[in-house]
Amino acid sequence: GIALVAFIATLTNGMKASNREAIEQQIAADYVVTSLDGYTPFVAAAGDALAASPVPEVVTSVRSDGGLVDGVTTEVGGIEPATIAEAYVFDWSEGDDSVLATLGTTKAIVSSNYAEDHDISVGDVLTLRSTADRSAKVTVAGTFDPPPFYPLIESVNVSAELFDRLYDRPRNRWTWANVPGEPNDENRASMEEAIAGFPDTQLETREEWIDREDADFNEFISFLYVMLTLAVFVSIFG
Repeated sequence: GIALVAFIATLTNGMKASNREAIEQQIAADYVVTSLDGYTPFVAAAGDALAASPVPEVVTSVRSDGGLVDGVTTEVGGIEPATIAEAYVFDWSEGDDSVLATLGTTKAIVSSNYAEDHDISVGDVLTLRSTADRSAKVTVAGTFDPPPFYPLIESVNVSAELFDRLYDRPRNRWTWANVPGEPNDENRASMEEAIAGFPDTQLETREEWIDREDADFNEFISFLYVMLTLAVFVSIFG
């Protein structure tokens, strides 16, 4: 029981540090818009409303939905090539940020672990079919290394333009925004007003969002400790 406690304590502390580091390294935006539960995709119009606000200098959204890639069920992302790199930090395996400008409606970027698992290389052509039963062929233009903990974008990503052609009701997983200078109460209030018509969304600063995600992960760790305690009691009575 003591050995088990020591092992789990060491493991969970490492997981906590890795989870927070993975989030911090990916996100470069000042503000994050999510659904109220933080996970459910929300209507893309909320991101458009924020982009129409005069306050942020950059707004970029990340779409998400299920689909088939070469017949394999996969979470597909839709990104805005012109602005995504100002809010999200790619760790490129093959390619660099210049690849994003080439996506158009004919190319995609793929996570390196997905590419390895499915024997995909840069230059390969993939067939993507959406839940609306529309399909497109895309060429892999680059691969990136997602963190092992909490990757923020999907395994296969196309431009938002193509994504919106394939899906009837596109939804955002994230909307990220940068403002001139530092976040403050004034610009926050203006942006919250811009998305007030979408009650299922919330606006947080980068730090607030990271702290909340960290707290959610800590709840999972607490659950592990509860299970560990039960295991120790069982071993004692045994």
